[in-house]
Amino acid sequence: MTTPNPSTESSAVVVTLRDAAPEDSDAITRVFLSARADMDYLPRLYTDEETAWWVRNIVLENSSVRVALAHGELVGFLARNGNEVEHLYVQSDRQGRDIGTALLQEQQQSHPGLTLWVFAANERARRFYERKGFVAAEFTDGERNEEKVPDVRYVWTAK
Repeated sequence: MTTPNPSTESSAVVVTLRDAAPEDSDAITRVFLSARADMDYLPRLYTDEETAWWVRNIVLENSSVRVALAHGELVGFLARNGNEVEHLYVQSDRQGRDIGTALLQEQQQSHPGLTLWVFAANERARRFYERKGFVAAEFTDGERNEEKVPDVRYVWTAK
């Protein structure tokens, strides 16, 4: 699927979505680390090498993963397990250019309902999901996530 997306610059960005392949592992890891680098409210639990192992052996093996490419470069990914969006990350310098929107809308078009978790402190992501029709359904103190950081469960249902 190819989707034209307006960028924050004057030229349009064309984003191509496709299934992730094993050889995308390193690029997905870079996107994940880049996006989370600005989340100073999160403890850093793993080394980059441990994160790369997790992407290769857990995320790619156990989830349905779609990647977004702009000009041939992998710039975002969405990992889903059933109706739960487990991860949606866009490279930090590419955020705000509708790449995440393209990944999420593709899932919304093919699923009657989706759920996901967002760290409560991630206000940008919370606004993003709320603009896409997600509704906060549960707030926790973070006791159930490995970072032990408060989070919010969001739910979306097709209309």
